[in-house]
Amino acid sequence: MIDYVINKVSDEEYRKLEIGIDMAVDAAVECIENGLEAAMNKFNKKE
Repeated sequence: MIDYVINKVSDEEYRKLEIGIDMAVDAAVECIENGLEAAMNKFNKKE
């Protein structure tokens, strides 16, 4: 039985989740098309 309730995700959190999921998809495609090193170099940059 669940002992807690998960709150609804706020609009701001939802937008952040969408951005993160889009970036994850792009990183996976980059990895498949150009290799792991290229994907790491492209997506592991400090902003």
